[in-house]
Amino acid sequence: MLATGRITFGELLMNAKCKTFSRRHERTRLFRTQLSQVRRSGAGICAPKVKHEESVTSGCGNNTFPGLRKHSMVENRSKKIISSLLARMWYVGWLSGAAIVCPENCQVNFFTGRPEENWSQPNDKRIPLSPIGKQAQAFMKVTASHPDIGIPYTPFALLLDEFCGFNGFPLTQPRPWNVLEPSLADREISLFLDTLFPRSMYLDFIPGVDEENEDRRLTSSPYGDCFDVLLSNTSFEVLRNYPVAICLGEHEFLPATVETITRYLESGGRLFLTYAQATRLGEKLNILRNAGSVELFGLRDEEVPKSIDPVRWYTPPHWGADEATLAARKKAVQLLPYELKFKEDVIHLISRLSKQYLPVSVSGDIEFLVNRTEHGWLLGLVNNEGVTKGRMTPVRLAPSKKKLVTISLKHGFVKSVREWCFDTDVAVEGNEFRIEIQPGEVQIVGIRTVQ
Repeated sequence: MLATGRITFGELLMNAKCKTFSRRHERTRLFRTQLSQVRRSGAGICAPKVKHEESVTSGCGNNTFPGLRKHSMVENRSKKIISSLLARMWYVGWLSGAAIVCPENCQVNFFTGRPEENWSQPNDKRIPLSPIGKQAQAFMKVTASHPDIGIPYTPFALLLDEFCGFNGFPLTQPRPWNVLEPSLADREISLFLDTLFPRSMYLDFIPGVDEENEDRRLTSSPYGDCFDVLLSNTSFEVLRNYPVAICLGEHEFLPATVETITRYLESGGRLFLTYAQATRLGEKLNILRNAGSVELFGLRDEEVPKSIDPVRWYTPPHWGADEATLAARKKAVQLLPYELKFKEDVIHLISRLSKQYLPVSVSGDIEFLVNRTEHGWLLGLVNNEGVTKGRMTPVRLAPSKKKLVTISLKHGFVKSVREWCFDTDVAVEGNEFRIEIQPGEVQIVGIRTVQ
């Protein structure tokens, strides 16, 4: 996830007084303009593929300050990102099916010095490993010992219109393509994702008021990292791999999209639409309902305020403001009743679907990933708590943030469980076992099952 991970694109007429063309056309024009600028600049364009369509790349940089090459990897006050976070990101990327996990500037960050500084030392000690280098060494040892991680299990597809332009960047969210005025449907994407991965969308965060740590980069979720984001122009061959498809944001529902969704429903898929999307579909909704299972969620017309001010969704400027102004702005980030109602409906929906489709039950506040393997299941367990660091502060450890996680298999029988990072067997009682995970730690458990 990154979070995580993961998004893009809808339609709605702009204010008729100042715009005579549809919002979709403006988003399309903006997209094409940006694309042409990228091409003229000579920059490469990387389009990630879904998990079963070859490979996906995942990059994570450490954003160290310029001029700190020699000592940038010593976890002191001058370094921005700690090695624990990077290691967790590597494991999450690997288990998610990434073909490449590439730390930025790694040839410098993995070491604490240069060879010429240690000529008197033995060859294997001339360039000592940095804290990040040691994490990378341990990570590579695990990946080399276990080359087969199975297939990421993501039964839920989040379907966005190909031109909705959703933006998760906290300073401009939820402006489509970073510049357009957002609609309620754009806000609902942020609310939906923040419900799946609490605090990851920065909805309660104001720069200059709140201290930004790294605890929003990877977050725990009661539903697991079991969601993929697809666009409305995805093919039927891709969409049919997901038992559940949930439409988010504004959709134009072009004929080709309706045809693909109709085939998806006829093949046994389940579709979830917001009430606003159902209204947008009009008579097309009956076509979809006749094809298969269609359910509605979210806000009904009578639950939507008559007047909504999108400005309150923006991250407000804070430079030079007095304490009273900052306090008022902080209060403004509190969700309004209609937003809370939407999140409550999402919790009810995803809780119900998770119980039905996830193969395991995981108790404990933990981030988890599920992969299907030849002999059973593989679980990645990530404790994102207890290791924190501000921009210019030392790492703070909180041993009390260790997690005791209970995992039970819903179907079949557990034959054995083995933890990969520490290479140890895990005791099993019936179909249940427990794992203790220290702050900032990752554990990967392979579950062999018997049907």
